[in-house]
Amino acid sequence: MNFQLKVIPVDLISVYWSEMAPHIDKALKLAKVSEYNIADVQQFLESGVWSAIGFFDEAAKLHGVMTASIITYPLEKIAFVTAISGKYLTNDHNMQQLRNICKSAGCSKLQAFSRESVARLWKRIGFRNRAILVE
Repeated sequence: MNFQLKVIPVDLISVYWSEMAPHIDKALKLAKVSEYNIADVQQFLESGVWSAIGFFDEAAKLHGVMTASIITYPLEKIAFVTAISGKYLTNDHNMQQLRNICKSAGCSKLQAFSRESVARLWKRIGFRNRAILVE
């Protein structure tokens, strides 16, 4: 499904939180994230440490959300996905909008840790496996 992607401003996180939280919570649980929880995500978004991008339909209904942290390296600035969840988000149209949003924030790349199934899905829209995380 083609959605309109919009950055959710820091001052509107609390307005959208009740719609965003179920998506973010689902993403954290599916990915088995243990480094942070839903309350941490809310705090990071409301303080502007992380950013949120909403996937909206024509009626302005939220169908998914992505959160990201901007990481600045000496040679690059990267938008790192900290959570993403929703149905029918992954297609060329939505990902091109996502890349444009990241580029407008000064980022040269969009990166994410992902489960194997998500990595396979995202390969269809131009992503590639770069590393394997081990602990």
